[in-house]
Amino acid sequence: MTRVKGSPKSPIYRAFSRVRFLVFFVIAMHLCINLLKSQLTTNAPSQPVSSKPRPLTESEANEVRSHNLDPTGMMIDADLPVTRSLTQDELQSLENQGIDSSAYKNKPSTLATDEERAAMERLITSAQMAQQALEAQKSNEKKMNGLIFNGLVFGTIEGLFLGLIPLVTGLRKNQAGLAFGGFFVCLIVGAVGGFILCIPCAALFWWLLKKSPNKSAEFKD
Repeated sequence: MTRVKGSPKSPIYRAFSRVRFLVFFVIAMHLCINLLKSQLTTNAPSQPVSSKPRPLTESEANEVRSHNLDPTGMMIDADLPVTRSLTQDELQSLENQGIDSSAYKNKPSTLATDEERAAMERLITSAQMAQQALEAQKSNEKKMNGLIFNGLVFGTIEGLFLGLIPLVTGLRKNQAGLAFGGFFVCLIVGAVGGFILCIPCAALFWWLLKKSPNKSAEFKD
């Protein structure tokens, strides 16, 4: 179909033209914003990169070891110490303190800042507190294990002696099942519950044996 010159374009073509214009406009705005951001980033003053928190240096790790602590995995919340040669004023300050400064002349020295020293003190203090808490926990566990072991040993001995009551009574009445059952139950209850639970257990089996029929002609209730 031939369109007459000067006639209006179809609605579909006009809608497509508007969408194409909007897409080009959005792309252009995006490029302008990115260009502006790159310019601002380039012109902005550079800030020093902080390394906090960071692993310990070898000298810091040795200082931690001097307090009988393990520096493995420790991190410190401070920037790295500054390594440089000492100035003449700093060398003179060492001389005034009675320290021979010849060993420090024209040699790089590691200078710790106040921030680094404060962070080291906090790190060592927290590590010592954690170590003390761990030692206290181990001590408590050791005491608890000792109490449990002693309870098992003494409870088993008490159960052994109290279990002899139903054992002897049952064997004399020729009631082997109740006799050995009462003995082993008293043994187990004594090991688990101690003397307090073993007494009623032994009394229960003694009562059951007293009520049970006598199967032995030689034993009289």
